[in-house]
Amino acid sequence: MVAFEITIEHHTGSKKGDFKGVIWGECTKCGNRKRLLSFTGEHRERLREEKPACECGNRSFIVGECERIEGDEGVMGFFDEGVVVGKCCRCGRNRAFVYTD
Repeated sequence: MVAFEITIEHHTGSKKGDFKGVIWGECTKCGNRKRLLSFTGEHRERLREEKPACECGNRSFIVGECERIEGDEGVMGFFDEGVVVGKCCRCGRNRAFVYTD
């Protein structure tokens, strides 16, 4: 398993329950930076970024994403309402980073 230090880049239109932007993950072993989630477009502008830390002060997380799949007009495959979560590598606390809609 690989742990990441997370950077959340909020773009225009991003709200608490409807994230718009990019989530970057930097590997804690090799330093490689990757785009973990991108929910944005060329018409959006970067507003701010945040670097989440656990309550214990640690910034390394095992990261996952979960989305609810729905049928749209009888065709499965439409994703709606998701969450990006992380588990702290030091103390094991879970936390939600962003919610998508």
